[in-house]
Amino acid sequence: MTRWKFNPRDPSNTRYKPHTTVPTNGEFARIDDRFVTKYYKHFFLCVVDPSKPYDFAKCGPPIGGLFNCLGHFNWETGKQDIWFAGPTSTVQEPVFIPRSPDAQEGDGYLMGLVNRLDQMRNDLIILDTKSFESPVAIIRLPFRLKIGLHGNFVPHDEIEEWKKRRVHQGNGVNGVNGQ
Repeated sequence: MTRWKFNPRDPSNTRYKPHTTVPTNGEFARIDDRFVTKYYKHFFLCVVDPSKPYDFAKCGPPIGGLFNCLGHFNWETGKQDIWFAGPTSTVQEPVFIPRSPDAQEGDGYLMGLVNRLDQMRNDLIILDTKSFESPVAIIRLPFRLKIGLHGNFVPHDEIEEWKKRRVHQGNGVNGVNGQ
């Protein structure tokens, strides 16, 4: 992962160098959404760790890539917490959930889907960012969800506020006069 810093006031053709690099391999980076457009220290990622085992005999080639871990990284300290999903599993893009509305950046829970390839189903897992070793909750789904599910976490009070604004603006909710 590479962090770049750009100054929009710099002249055209300004050449930049990476500001910070974290030695990891992955995709679908996420941050604490309360820090979108602001300076942030923490990010979360689907990680590819080729040193971890993968059971090709049971699972075949992993569809969508061998994202076998979820990671929590800190740009400033370099600290990395990695959770391995297991030799018959891959992970999908996680979402970050703050512990409370006023929690410090990165303090909360990481939620994501785990593809249990040998069983053709998914688990929804929740990791505590303070102790990343094992999930605090595993919801075993009895079916398989599509690879490539993306989403966001929105607190309930923000949804309610959005509904009030929609009704107040005369747009209704679900397009039917506030119903």
